[in-house]
Amino acid sequence: MLTCRSSSSTDPSAQECLQLLIRTTQVFREEYIQKFEQAREEIARRYFLVLHYPLLALNVMFVNILGITVKISNLSYHAVTFLDVLPLVK
Repeated sequence: MLTCRSSSSTDPSAQECLQLLIRTTQVFREEYIQKFEQAREEIARRYFLVLHYPLLALNVMFVNILGITVKISNLSYHAVTFLDVLPLVK
């Protein structure tokens, strides 16, 4: 609980209490807005990931499949070349 105290031993004036209340409200609003903005940014980041992650995952899978296809082509080429050269070696 907040208390309003002045430098003297008497009770604080209504003006002092009002100033404390105004300042406390201002600080609360600033902190609330900052936290709200952080939460909004995090939600936006997660929303982006949810929307785009499946596309990114498919893209990575496509690149991997493409790489495997190229390796299979290279192996097929070398296998044919090897089979062509094999009778000459015997």
